Amino acid sequence: RSDEPKGAFNKITVKSAISDSGASIVRFVTKAPSIKADSIPLNDDASVLGTFDAKNETYYIYAAKGGKVIAPPDCYNLFCNLPKITEIDCSAMDTSNVVYMNYMFSSCPALTKLNLKGWDTHNVKNMSYMFNWSSALTELDLSSFDTSAVDDMESMFSECSALTKLTLGDNTNISGTIIANDATIGNATKTTGTFVGGGKYL
Repeated sequence: RSDEPKGAFNKITVKSAISDSGASIVRFVTKAPSIKADSIPLNDDASVLGTFDAKNETYYIYAAKGGKVIAPPDCYNLFCNLPKITEIDCSAMDTSNVVYMNYMFSSCPALTKLNLKGWDTHNVKNMSYMFNWSSALTELDLSSFDTSAVDDMESMFSECSALTKLTLGDNTNISGTIIANDATIGNATKTTGTFVGGGKYL
């Protein structure tokens, strides 16, 4: 697609590869893993590759030339409804071009660890239902998130029944009515710091 940055992965291909592999862990990494397994292309020009480590049930995604893996502008539904996944490490994903993150990690009931550290979200407009029904997550670190362009956060954390710790940064604003109806988080009125269930901050 002409609107996608050069070297971005194809989200449909990525999701299918993860699902078909039977992996329980997904890791975006900055170089090819040192395992004996075949790699498959995850975009048209094979600049992003994926390989499955069956021994550790881990699916690795990496750029063929090394460095961070470029995400496309539309990451809607990327990891949604992957019931077997317990851990996702996206810290090596370049999200600077992403506009849509709605439903990105929705309906992942086994997901207990999610690493989003270092994410650049200054272009993101939609984060609605982003973590919806990922009911095993106990904490999230969103301290790098810049939500200045976001205009939709509806039910961002809805049905995250285990979530008790939410770390926010100076540019992460989830205040007011944006999440007022989310029972898990409540009506947050502070924009930075570490949120703890029950409406308190550390």
